[in-house]
Amino acid sequence: MTSTEDDIKLASVIDDEFIVSSRSGSESGSDKDRIIPTGKAAEIPASNTNSDCPLPIQSLKSFEEGHAALVAHNDSAAEERDFPDGGMNAWGVVFASFMAQFIVWGSIYSFGVYNNHYITEGVGNSTQVSFIGGVGFVFIPALGILSGKLAQKYGFRKVVLAGSLFTSLGTFLASFASSLPALVLTQGALFGIGGSMIYFPAVALPSQWFSKRRGLAQGIAAAGSGLGGLALSITNQKLLDSIGIAWTLRSTALFFLVVLVAINPLFKTRLQSASSSKMDYAILKDSRFMMLLMAGFFANFALFVGVDFIPVFAQQRAGLDTTQSATLLSIYNGFGAVGKIFMGLGADTFFGTSNALIISMWITVISYFSWLAANSFAGIGAFAAVNGFVGGGFWALLPVVIAGMFGVDGLVSRVTLLYTALAAGNFAGPIVAAVIQEHYGLDWMVIYAGLVALAAAVCGSLARFLHDPTFWKKV
Repeated sequence: MTSTEDDIKLASVIDDEFIVSSRSGSESGSDKDRIIPTGKAAEIPASNTNSDCPLPIQSLKSFEEGHAALVAHNDSAAEERDFPDGGMNAWGVVFASFMAQFIVWGSIYSFGVYNNHYITEGVGNSTQVSFIGGVGFVFIPALGILSGKLAQKYGFRKVVLAGSLFTSLGTFLASFASSLPALVLTQGALFGIGGSMIYFPAVALPSQWFSKRRGLAQGIAAAGSGLGGLALSITNQKLLDSIGIAWTLRSTALFFLVVLVAINPLFKTRLQSASSSKMDYAILKDSRFMMLLMAGFFANFALFVGVDFIPVFAQQRAGLDTTQSATLLSIYNGFGAVGKIFMGLGADTFFGTSNALIISMWITVISYFSWLAANSFAGIGAFAAVNGFVGGGFWALLPVVIAGMFGVDGLVSRVTLLYTALAAGNFAGPIVAAVIQEHYGLDWMVIYAGLVALAAAVCGSLARFLHDPTFWKKV
């Protein structure tokens, strides 16, 4: 055995530790030592008949199996140590992601305020006006692949900055729009283009900085969407009542621009992607990913029944007024924000991210079928709280599960592929639910929601057990 032909294994005893290192030829000393604690290191004999070995040790053949296992163990531990799991940079990324989702999805979830205003002012009927927010809602996931490619090629910060300009400009130009097509192009399409460029880098980054607390970090970041929906709906309504539509949009655009530019330096990338990186289309051949994709696809159709029809259900089934109905929607959004944080914390601490994901999906199924029995403010409020809580947890955990199953390198590529497939649900979900409600009634609409949620839960469960078939295991 020579130093140029084979790795030279070195073993020495230092206190109560057995240190194994490897070197090859001129690269001697370049590799990091692996430190393996053992209480029997001092018992290793010092004799050796191989004169090529620079240190007197027992024949290393007897250590090969143990060494291989220990190397694997240490590689796993080293990978875990590579994640900061805290610190200024890591939590700065979480805060930036929180604010990005506060603005992007908060605007989408609070569009009902503008929807009511445009209908009242005669811009169009309910279906026509819905295209303004609907186009933005569809553009965000539909452009996910393009946003992912741009982020990989030019860097996360540059793409987020460009998206910030599009989003702010779209909102600002809408203040001068006087027709429905102009609003669709500005407050809808232009905002949606910018929103996509902001959201996908923002949702992918926290997983680069956290391992043990990844679910919590992603949950805190995702909570921005629910809290943004609450805050912006209240603020925008007050602004509309006091300064009118034009200056409400201009003030909102300025707020978006200032906040997004201010947080841009916080979008720090820990794992750099090569400028030539390509989308990971090969992942579509992985049955686990396809099951997660189908789970998200079905869950997205179920989502809009709760988001869009809680007020309708409250008024028609329980006879509640508009104020009480709006309060129920606030309960849904508020518990959604809380669920994103606590489901993430529970995933890290107790269940594992994949287990927490399928738990949230099965509780969603139960909540939808339980909704059929609700006929009062308390009953509908209970549904809104439970469904919002676990629904929020699902959307917060989905990127974390993808990172856990397939790794964080290339995560933005995989997340954009999955969310692009959800664009169909964003567009068709509200329409399908409305058609069922109009032609067959509220009960069949709720049953439809329960059935698509059931399909999502089955697909999510299949993904989890394809990844690891062990039942009682934190995964």
